[in-house]
Amino acid sequence: MLTRALGLLVPVALALGTLACAAEPDLASLVARAREATNAGRLDDAVGLWGSAVRAAEKGGNDTEIRDALTGLGEVEQALGRNAEAIETFRRVAAAHQRVVGAQDVSLARAYDRIALLYQESGQLAEALAEYEKSIAIREAALGRSAPEVAETLNNMGLVAYLQGDLDRAQKLLGEAVGNIDNARIADNPNRAMALTNLAQVHRARGDVPRAIELFREAVRVWKLNLGPEAERVALSQNNLAEALRSAGQLAEAEALYRSSLGVLERVHAADAAIAATLSELGVVLRRAGRPGEAEPVLRRAVGIEGAAAQVNRAELGTTRFNLALALDDLKRPAESTALYESALADLEAAGSPASTVGRVLERWAAAARAAGDTTKAAELERRIAERPGD
Repeated sequence: MLTRALGLLVPVALALGTLACAAEPDLASLVARAREATNAGRLDDAVGLWGSAVRAAEKGGNDTEIRDALTGLGEVEQALGRNAEAIETFRRVAAAHQRVVGAQDVSLARAYDRIALLYQESGQLAEALAEYEKSIAIREAALGRSAPEVAETLNNMGLVAYLQGDLDRAQKLLGEAVGNIDNARIADNPNRAMALTNLAQVHRARGDVPRAIELFREAVRVWKLNLGPEAERVALSQNNLAEALRSAGQLAEAEALYRSSLGVLERVHAADAAIAATLSELGVVLRRAGRPGEAEPVLRRAVGIEGAAAQVNRAELGTTRFNLALALDDLKRPAESTALYESALADLEAAGSPASTVGRVLERWAAAARAAGDTTKAAELERRIAERPGD
């Protein structure tokens, strides 16, 4: 390039300047190319382009441009599942945004929320809680503790407490979140539905199923009001209610809800995993209602979907296979159920399921093998059960 430039009688200084421009595109160009790659799904390319945009912004841009370029980079890192890198990038976003708006601006809370969610997704719950504490301090100082905007962070903190097993704190935080929204007279806001759902899960974990059912039912009502009955979110909320009803023995209503949810999920072309989970739960309800013949095709369909997934969830597949085997036992077909118990056991062990779950599969498999006349297999499984350490 230098020889060619001299051959064209271009001054060396100008030639070098042209080379520098070619090697270092301007910030606007880099951002445009990074956005194009991101929107086209070329995420590996987008990471490099956003990285170049960040460097260009840090070299000659202002804090707003630095923040925006870092945000683009962090979003792509998150989409690629690089949570550790995304966390560090969003920390830099928060620092840049703080330089733009100041340390107490309420919009800074969003930046901390984003870091917290990434920690939460990574299972780093203590770190997530620390970021939520920063967020709520800013919101509370700017808006007051009772503001509905504070309820969003309270809900997230309550969920983290639930995941940590601190049910007392989870109930307190989630109850406060619901109260804030109610007091603000926005009781039909989707944020209330989310807080109600989380609070219901806490009550269910504490064994208060009737209260959980009340809360799940109200969450379904709010989602329907906001999204209409034909929404995936409504179907998933109905599944939460149906699961609680099933545990309370209210099988007829649970069945009706699962069937309703299944229809919605199929009509909106929801992800296969959501459809399979609904089928699996419906099959359990049908079997518990004493209708194993109806449960069998439903559970077989769920197994087919789960087994064909690009990334098989072995825990879910093993659970569905186990429930199908139970239905076959009810239908007096132990020769078929034994093969399913064997597959279910392999799935559940691969998923690292609790010893109590593995033990239950072994016990049912041994009983099915004996019922099928395979006394050798039954004796082998019974020895394995006897040799297992206590749970």
